[in-house]
Amino acid sequence: MAYIKKIFTVYDYLSIYLLLIFLINLFLQFIPLTNVLGYEYSAANSILLSLLSALYLIRVYKRFGNNGNKKVLIRYLTVGFLSFILLPLLISITHSIFSISCSICDGLLFYTVLTIPSIIVGASLGLISLNLNKRFPVPIFILLYIAILSIPFFEFYFNPQIYFYNAIFGFFPGTIYDEGLDVGSSLIIYRLLNTIFFGTLYILLINKGISVSKLRSYLLMVTALIISVVFLFVSPAFNFSTNFGKLNNALKNEVVTQHFVIHFSEQINPDLLNAVCLSHEYYYAELSKFFGFKMTHRINSYIFYDNAQKKVLIGSANADIAKPWLRCTFTSLSDYGETLRHEIAHCFTSKFGRGIFKIAGGMNPALIEGAAVAGDPYYDEHSIDYMAALAYRESYRINLPELYRGFSFYTQTSSLSYVYAGSFSKYLISNYGIKKFENFYATNNFKKVYGTEIKNTVHLYYQYLDSLKLNLNSNKASYYFGWKSIFYKVCPRYVANILAKAWGYYNSQEYTKAEKLFTDVQNLTNNYSGLTGLTDCLVKENKFLQAAGLLRKKISEFKNTSYYYGIELKLADVDVLTSNESEADSLYQALLEQNPNRRYVSLSNLRISLMNSDSLLKTYIAGNNYDRFIILRDLNETKYDYSSIPPFIDLAKYFNISYTIIKQVFSKPFFASNIESSYALYKISDFMFEHLDFQNAQKTATLALKYNDDPDFNIFLNENINKINWCNSHSSYILAHTKF
Repeated sequence: MAYIKKIFTVYDYLSIYLLLIFLINLFLQFIPLTNVLGYEYSAANSILLSLLSALYLIRVYKRFGNNGNKKVLIRYLTVGFLSFILLPLLISITHSIFSISCSICDGLLFYTVLTIPSIIVGASLGLISLNLNKRFPVPIFILLYIAILSIPFFEFYFNPQIYFYNAIFGFFPGTIYDEGLDVGSSLIIYRLLNTIFFGTLYILLINKGISVSKLRSYLLMVTALIISVVFLFVSPAFNFSTNFGKLNNALKNEVVTQHFVIHFSEQINPDLLNAVCLSHEYYYAELSKFFGFKMTHRINSYIFYDNAQKKVLIGSANADIAKPWLRCTFTSLSDYGETLRHEIAHCFTSKFGRGIFKIAGGMNPALIEGAAVAGDPYYDEHSIDYMAALAYRESYRINLPELYRGFSFYTQTSSLSYVYAGSFSKYLISNYGIKKFENFYATNNFKKVYGTEIKNTVHLYYQYLDSLKLNLNSNKASYYFGWKSIFYKVCPRYVANILAKAWGYYNSQEYTKAEKLFTDVQNLTNNYSGLTGLTDCLVKENKFLQAAGLLRKKISEFKNTSYYYGIELKLADVDVLTSNESEADSLYQALLEQNPNRRYVSLSNLRISLMNSDSLLKTYIAGNNYDRFIILRDLNETKYDYSSIPPFIDLAKYFNISYTIIKQVFSKPFFASNIESSYALYKISDFMFEHLDFQNAQKTATLALKYNDDPDFNIFLNENINKINWCNSHSSYILAHTKF
């Protein structure tokens, strides 16, 4: 008994702290993302160890610090802190050896940069707490700890950013999950500054002792506070935060319309800007009708030139966002047409949102996103009800009532969560009115608002989905919903970082280096980007047969996933390069029968057409983008090849070809006799709209509707015509009252 007591009391009950660390880190081995040595594991331990380091220091200092026994104090703290550092590391590495192993080197780097400095931060805060009040240091420390942890909350609330640097946990990449994350120079510099600042405080206080004069003590604390406050204000200059001043300086051009202040990069084409302004006002008009009110203040809309600029400035590369309480939207130029209306809808919901963030009751993401999707009820050029019916009738089902409890929204495949939440919200608004939905949004109490359990209404909703007469197929469902949630991916951050490096080598034409990294990814997990990257490297190295063999070996592993059709198309293209045109034709025909989405149908038809046009297909596949542009332009010289028009327009935008030149290509009469030509005419009308050629855009959009065998696409085409007609009617007034 005495022996056991000695174990627990040695080094002032250090074993109790270590037991707590052991149990928490053991638990982390069973949680997705923290079950490998990487960012999440290191960040979690940063919070844990900074807390325990301060508490342990306070306890030990009270025992030895005031007795002048500095050697014992230093020994206890050294043993304790080293134990704190090594135990989580040992647990994670051991777990990695016997289960999932990503990159130990990357994991050690995250642990070194994030976790180890947090112990210095925690110890320094413990000494500061003792310095401020010797009798009650723990409550003082807790207040300081909470204050530092709360800084990101204020940054998130008042600033446009969704990423955060913080002294306790180091770095948080964003509230929107982007997989790519590595230890960059900014993070290293930030943690070095943390270490220098808090390390200096620690050394001063541990050497001088807590018993220094009150005047010197207060001077030290005031100096530390001033430095901290100044650092917070200057952090945007060092890229540790982004305030609106920094953002407005980066997007320095500004346009003021009736309902928006649009901030944009000077790289954006002025002609396109007019279409962007009109789109803003059209979406505003539609959402005003949908929600039944107008906003009392202008919305600030930030349009980034590309995703890379958006990533640097606000922390989100792949997702567009809105902050309803600030009445701000943040979108990229490349996809504003698909996402802007959705983000503006978030700003509208702030009127009936609750709390300081003006969002749904209980911060429920299904209500937050469902309301915005209902206001913008289209998903990849499909109606949201079509997408929900496709998911439901092809057995991609979720527990819809559960979606409105807690945060189960994020445990599903994101496309399923958005589609069901949006379609169900639209159903509630259509059948019970917007006012009831607003109350539901504000309270997240379905029974109180609608007078019945949510499961009863969900049952009626499913009957509604079953009643829709739509053209559905299982391949389309696999394409849209066959994704993995982030929680079920293997080493997502490590894989994303390796892929970024590999694609960097590929774009620099260092194909051997890229091939090695893509191979490393393939050895770790079945990754679509890694597989296509490896295939592209082999193609560039003229190893066509090897590339075809790789794809044939791997394609079955992606069956019933979103990636299968992209691999199928790439395999057919590689077969063309090996002169195996009969096999390629079979694959293109298979894609037409599968019809996963309109883009794949269009690309397959284009390739079949090129295969039959003087064997242009091999030249097209092997050529660069400009070669392809010339081929597609010539293909449409005498008569239209409608399958070639969508990629032709994309390439024209890529090369910023004059609209006058492209318009000459489209000078022949149009006809819409099938889905292919109808889709092409929609793309042409949208291209004409972007250049404010409303008359031709209207004619072309109307022609696209001549083919009416796809009721779902007709809904979208009618929306396209409404937008063009509205903008044509209101463009003179809007642009005349817009301040450029």
